[in-house]
Amino acid sequence: MAAFAALAELLSSDESTSSSSSSSSDDEDFEERQALCEAFFRETFSESHRERPKILGFIENVARLYTDEQFRQDFRVSRRVAETLIRGFEGSRHYPCSDRGGSPSKTAEEHILVFLWHSYPSLTLQALCDHKKKFLDVTTGHPSKIHDSRIFRTSRLSSKLPHVCCSGKYHVLGDAAYPLRDYLITPFRNYGHLDARQRAFNYHFSATRVKIENAFGDLKARFRQLLHLDFLFVDKMNKFIIACCVLHNMCINCGDVDVPPYIDDEHAPWEWEAQPDDVPPNNGPLASTEDALRRQGEEKRERLMQAMRI
Repeated sequence: MAAFAALAELLSSDESTSSSSSSSSDDEDFEERQALCEAFFRETFSESHRERPKILGFIENVARLYTDEQFRQDFRVSRRVAETLIRGFEGSRHYPCSDRGGSPSKTAEEHILVFLWHSYPSLTLQALCDHKKKFLDVTTGHPSKIHDSRIFRTSRLSSKLPHVCCSGKYHVLGDAAYPLRDYLITPFRNYGHLDARQRAFNYHFSATRVKIENAFGDLKARFRQLLHLDFLFVDKMNKFIIACCVLHNMCINCGDVDVPPYIDDEHAPWEWEAQPDDVPPNNGPLASTEDALRRQGEEKRERLMQAMRI
């Protein structure tokens, strides 16, 4: 891996001396440091692919046989904490202890363990990339349940773009969750009434914007641990994610572009849906400003369609 060799050389340069002479011992020290770096690299960024049993009665027949270490790895809390949560939920008024619709009720243990298994916390990575899929701007740290439009409004990118694209000649492409501006072009939102021109524009738009989706796929394929961050504090998660983005760019700079395809089989394709934070105010000066900025974006998008002869 050219990128790894460059990284190892960069790390070893911090320990180099001012002497211009070389020796076999120096070569051996370098090879030893390189081997240690490679082992650390693989340990840090690899993800074990364990086969998890998919059988009926998983909680009763499998989860209860877990070792304490396996239990904590899969359910993210210790067995003692899980048992405390189960007892507390079972004794609370929120526990649905009666049958619902003729189906047998779930035990408190099933409710808690299923929640711990599936409802894992996650962070959103907002990124801007170029045609080579190199990241130019990244923002992370927000919970994934926060809408993309709010994350954009609170990011540095939202304040930088108007100045970078002030001439009106340049713009970036964003998905439908972002606000339409003359410097931030988004596709037509599909409510089922798009005409042929709008559908054609969306097709060409998606074919171009797919670079950022590919960049995210390459990032997760290179650093599989991003799928399951084993950190306690959000600050450390943020630093790890940003570090992976930096290493991703180093791989591209060094020509390491052969990445195994990443297939996201855990999530359905995301579609834009209006959220309370995404709806602009309907009165006052903020609404007037929002309407003016949106109209400028619509005019820019129309000019692009004409230039594309759509």
